[in-house]
Amino acid sequence: ADGGSAAESDGNGADSAADSAGADAPGPASDDNSAESAGGDGNAGSPAGAIEDSVWTPAEILRVANWIAVNNGYALIGEESDLKSNPDWIFTGNRFVLPGGDSYTVIDGDMIWTIADAYLTREFNNSGQSIDEFRVNIENLNYNHSGD
Repeated sequence: ADGGSAAESDGNGADSAADSAGADAPGPASDDNSAESAGGDGNAGSPAGAIEDSVWTPAEILRVANWIAVNNGYALIGEESDLKSNPDWIFTGNRFVLPGGDSYTVIDGDMIWTIADAYLTREFNNSGQSIDEFRVNIENLNYNHSGD
């Protein structure tokens, strides 16, 4: 996302806004008071985002990214669709519903991939679960898609 113009994602998260947000930023946060105090605008910053920097597998990030895409009116990542918006094009100010019902407002440099990666990290850190227990939650995350 780029100040009202579209930002194209290559799907690998390498073009993240983490350089400006800091590598230790906790990622997307819900629009509640804790998010307000963390970032001032309901967003706690963008994640590092690159696959090699993530503890999550590409398949895990893709599952969450597709959930975010489909449940916000976009096509699946990498799917051609004349009926849905292309998830490679998101705009600053777009509001996305995340799994669990939290919302996230897109900031400059975000991609659905990096939002999904940060969501996973934040939810895991707040879950109190082991990584293996949390990964079961990811496997059980389903999204509504006409081809499923």
